Amino acid sequence: MTTRSPDDFIIEAGPMGAIGEAESLILRVSRNCPWNRCLFCPAYKNRRFSKRTVTDIIKDIDAIRRIEELIEKSSFEIGFPGKVSRELLVHVIRGNPDVFVNKDAIRSLNNVANWLFHGGRRVFLQDANALAMNPGDMLAVLKYLKDSFSTIETITSYARSKTCSRRTSEELGELRNAGLSWCFVGIESGCDEILNYMKKGVTRAEHLEGGRKMVDAGIDFAAFIMPGLAGGDRTKSEQHIEKTITLLNDIKPTEVRIRSIAVLEASPLY
Repeated sequence: MTTRSPDDFIIEAGPMGAIGEAESLILRVSRNCPWNRCLFCPAYKNRRFSKRTVTDIIKDIDAIRRIEELIEKSSFEIGFPGKVSRELLVHVIRGNPDVFVNKDAIRSLNNVANWLFHGGRRVFLQDANALAMNPGDMLAVLKYLKDSFSTIETITSYARSKTCSRRTSEELGELRNAGLSWCFVGIESGCDEILNYMKKGVTRAEHLEGGRKMVDAGIDFAAFIMPGLAGGDRTKSEQHIEKTITLLNDIKPTEVRIRSIAVLEASPLY
């Protein structure tokens, strides 16, 4: 009999997923944020950025496959083949006490079960800037992921526009062909003065270059903008609005998403 370890069924996870990706499998390809200086953002403060190796990511994909097989086997055992339910998860946990012995293993089970419940179609690559990976490494991960699960239709990630601007059109096109479908990018503003004040680490010109490269490569591009960054200064607010609108018109993103500023205590802006 093969000895099993809880580690064989654990998938590493970061602190947050993407807005609107509740149906997605969460797969961590990098840790935290490579910039991590935006004044309005509390998400990754006091956490160092690092890239995960292809080997480690593939181990997680293999763990996902093991969990999927365990869920499928258990669904037949309780008489509801292929159906994911709360009762099924209880059966999986109780039937495999050697595996689901800690919160990380149970969290990983919930991650995969939620994904399968929604059809196993979407995958979100964590953390804040998945495109910071070496393009060749990202291609290897995308290929292994798609080869492992035939149900995958959409793969999404966060990305920084500066990183997008540094990728060649050929690299982005290869990522699209390998399965990268959407990137969610925090534009926040098209006004350089506001971007500089908020320590965004990117210029309007870099926003434009990165955005156009993504769109031209065929990667769906969701641009997040942040009303309120100019505070109570009416003149700067008008510049923020006008320059952001003209930037978006130049980029022509697939979607524009509004994320109003909320100054949380954990953010440097507080």
